[in-house]
Amino acid sequence: MGRAPDHVASCISGMYMGLDVFEAYDGARARALADYYHYARDHDLYLTYVIINPQADRSKSASQQKDEFLAAGVVDRDASGVTVRGAKSWRPAASWPTRSSSPASSRFSRATRSTPCRSPYQ
Repeated sequence: MGRAPDHVASCISGMYMGLDVFEAYDGARARALADYYHYARDHDLYLTYVIINPQADRSKSASQQKDEFLAAGVVDRDASGVTVRGAKSWRPAASWPTRSSSPASSRFSRATRSTPCRSPYQ
């Protein structure tokens, strides 16, 4: 089955409950976590996250793909943080089928469009 729908919310709530650990490490990051927790709670957000690399040549690892930036990875580190380039495949909360309106793309006419449950695009 995979993760339960409340997995990420439980994780964020658990981190908020241990906010003192984050404050001991970095007060600014602890405040950002607290702000995010309050925002998600107050707006009743459904939280989800990315779990896999984009589909590509499955006979090769992410580092062996033709496009070196296909999968997300760190490309630079400096005093201000890290720079990440590439993509991850998003696993959403809801999806519905769509069709392409272009005759040229009829071969690819079936697609799945996805969005979180509380999206303005519902």
